Amino acid sequence: MECPVCDLVNPPGNSRCDCGYNFNTHTGGRRPPLRVRHRGIFWLAWFIACLALITISSAIYDLRAVIVMLVVAPHIPLAIAWTIWCRSPFEFPPQKWRPILLSSGLVACSLSIAIFWSVVIDSYHFRNQSSRAENVCDLLNAFALVAGIFGGGRARLPLLLAGAAGLAMWLPAHLGVL
Repeated sequence: MECPVCDLVNPPGNSRCDCGYNFNTHTGGRRPPLRVRHRGIFWLAWFIACLALITISSAIYDLRAVIVMLVVAPHIPLAIAWTIWCRSPFEFPPQKWRPILLSSGLVACSLSIAIFWSVVIDSYHFRNQSSRAENVCDLLNAFALVAGIFGGGRARLPLLLAGAAGLAMWLPAHLGVL
């Protein structure tokens, strides 16, 4: 049972939440002092702040800010999505396909980033560029976008941002810069 006051998940047999809310009478309880009401807005603001910090720091050190932002951008929302997903209860009942879709999208987006860095290392050491890896990662990121839209769970928005940023991360490779 999820508490309507503090959003803590309680076992079904509990009649009272840790915050003091009584499930039987629907009274009491108090919200923790620094509780964010709309988590999606909080994570979106955190993502934008991280991108601004990356852009400012890359401009200070004379790096190409756009390329650095495109390459680093997917890592932030993906880390946020994994954090949210790991803090959620691990329940995968067979009839619930939406949480399974969300976790599959997290794996697909992580795999896309791993392939991206392997292509970067490969092209740096061996000057070998693989368009097949780009196509595979485009499909993985598209799947992550679909999982972010239709999946079930609190990590949907960060996964959606990670999938979109993952597609954007491959722009330098598609344009031949990487």
